Amino acid sequence: MGAGAWYLALVDEAEEPSLLPPAAQRQWALEELERLISKTGFSQLVVPPLIEPTEVFFPDRWGGGEQSVARLARRLLHYAGIDDHAVAIEIVEDAPPLADRAHAGAWFAASEPGVCRFGVTSAALREPTELVGALARAVAEAFRGLRGLVRRDTELEARLVDLTAVYLGFGVLTADAAVRHQGRGAGGMQTQRRVTRLGLLGPQLTCFALGVVMQLRDRPGEAKSVHDHLRPNERAFIRAARDWLTRQDPPIRQRLQIPDPATWAPPPSLDDFVGLAELEEGEDEPFEERRDIDRGVVGKNRGQMVFCVERSMARRFGYVGLFGTMMLGGVMARSSQGLEIDMAMISAVGVGLGTVGLLAGRLVRERRCSDPQCGALLPAGAEVCPRCEGTIAGTISDPKERLAAAERLAASQPTAENDAASKPAAGQDAASKSA
Repeated sequence: MGAGAWYLALVDEAEEPSLLPPAAQRQWALEELERLISKTGFSQLVVPPLIEPTEVFFPDRWGGGEQSVARLARRLLHYAGIDDHAVAIEIVEDAPPLADRAHAGAWFAASEPGVCRFGVTSAALREPTELVGALARAVAEAFRGLRGLVRRDTELEARLVDLTAVYLGFGVLTADAAVRHQGRGAGGMQTQRRVTRLGLLGPQLTCFALGVVMQLRDRPGEAKSVHDHLRPNERAFIRAARDWLTRQDPPIRQRLQIPDPATWAPPPSLDDFVGLAELEEGEDEPFEERRDIDRGVVGKNRGQMVFCVERSMARRFGYVGLFGTMMLGGVMARSSQGLEIDMAMISAVGVGLGTVGLLAGRLVRERRCSDPQCGALLPAGAEVCPRCEGTIAGTISDPKERLAAAERLAASQPTAENDAASKPAAGQDAASKSA
C-alpha cells in the first residue's frame, strides 16, 4: 500500500461496524505491524506486560524538573528494551517551530553515541499524566531511529511512530492521550475547554492496533486491566477490533507470522520487570528546580522571539457601529412607552454608523504581541514586548501566522549565515582581481 493511500477506504464499509476503522486503515496497520515484527522480532510485542499509567509501572518520585523527566524517560527506554543509552533533557517554553506537531509537549530531539536527547515544554510538565503518553511516543521515535526504521515520508513516519508505540507496549498510554477533551474553571461561571492530541493515528486506529496486540497475547485478566484505564469510546473500539479479529481467516497470529505461544519466553513477573528499571537516587543528587509551575505571562518569553500582530481597527469599529446601534435601538424600542421607534430607521442608522466605523478604523492601527497568552499592546517601534518580554522578530497580520513565520525565520537563518560568510571571500576575490 502506498505511503499516502493508507487512509483511503478501498471497499464498501456499509456493512462494517462503525466502531472499526475503514478497511484500508486496518490493512495498513496489519501490514506495518508485520513489517515491524519481521525487522525487530515478536518478543517485545507479546512477552512483557502492557504498560499502564499507574504507580506500579512508574514508582519514581516526581519533582517537576529535569531530573524527574529524565527518570521517566529512562524508565520508558528500559521498557522499550533500550538500556544502553543515557538521557539528556531540555525543557523549553515552546516547542521549536520545526518540531513535529504530533508530539503533544515531548519529542525525541536526537541520538548521540550512548545518549538519547528529548525535548519537553514546561507546559507539558504541569500535566504529568499527559506527559507520560507524550514521552512514551517520543521513546518510540527514538526506538525507530536507533533500529534504523525511519522512513523518508515525514507524515507516514509520524503514523509509524504511533504504531511502534503500541508495538512497544505503550498502547494504553497513547490510546488514552490520542484525543483528550478537558474542561476547567476559568473564573466566575466560565469554563475553559481544551482539546489535546497525541500522534496522527487517532484513537480509533490506535485502539485497533492495541486490540491486535491484546488478541495476540490473549492473557486472562489483561482486557479488564486495560479497559480500567481507558474511556468508554476507547473500550468500545478495542472490543470491536477484537471481535473482528476473531472472525479472520487465517487467524491473526498466522497472518503476522507469530509462532505458537508454547514457544514464547515466559513473561517476567511484574516485580522483576519494573525492578529492572529501579532508579536509585544518590545523596549527592543536585537540587531539582521545579519547572511545572505556571508563573504567568509576565516575562515568560524572555530570550524567545515573538511577533507584532499589526491590524487595522476597521472591522472592530464597523461591528461596534452596526451591532451596537442595533442592540441599543432594540432595547429602546422595547422599553419606551408611548414613543414609537421604527426598527427600519434603527437599521439604517446602524448601517450608516457601521460604514463610518469601517472608514475610520482603516486609519487606526493596532499592534499586539502574537503570543495568545499575552496579547499585550505594543507601542510603535517596540523591540521587546513590555509584558511577556519576548523579542519582536517581525510583523504579521494574524496570530495564526506566528508558527509559519517562525518556521520561515528559522529556515532563513542558515542561509543568512552562509551569505555573511561568503561576503569576505567575494571581497578577497575582487581585491585579487584589482591587484
